[in-house]
Amino acid sequence: GYLTLAHNGAIRMVNLTGAELLGLERSHLLEKPFALFIAEECRASFIDFLEKVFACNKKESLEILLDKEGRKPHWVRIDAVCSDGEFQECRAMVVDITKRKLVEKALLRQIQELMTLQEVSTICVRSENEDALIAQITSIVGDTFYPDHFGILIVDEAEQVMKIHSSYKTGTLET
Repeated sequence: GYLTLAHNGAIRMVNLTGAELLGLERSHLLEKPFALFIAEECRASFIDFLEKVFACNKKESLEILLDKEGRKPHWVRIDAVCSDGEFQECRAMVVDITKRKLVEKALLRQIQELMTLQEVSTICVRSENEDALIAQITSIVGDTFYPDHFGILIVDEAEQVMKIHSSYKTGTLET
């Protein structure tokens, strides 16, 4: 979507796609502060971004989370540049990048998993006994992925039951 923003961040103009991204009709968006649609934790970044846009006449970019009450939060990329020589308005292009952010998050998780597997494989080669190996694996996997609860079950063939290994991690559950 396309927006024109005032120096104070108020929406001066917005196209239909921009209005859809923000979840309101275009007429209800005019003169509203764009920051109202931004997640609270991203607002300071947006203010800094606007200052940069109005400080120079070059394109600036920012990725932020839009989080308006009643709507599902979604990530957007904003590209903006001053649209007049007096630095009173800027034109901004806003693109939904939620899918890309989800893919990035999944890729980071996979990298973390691979690094953990590499660490576990190194321990497997160096471990001297089964109990120490299980304890180390429980510690690494539990700390990395499941800090509240994680453990390994051992099959007791004599009793034909599964038992929790002594390295089972229990965290504190908040109520």
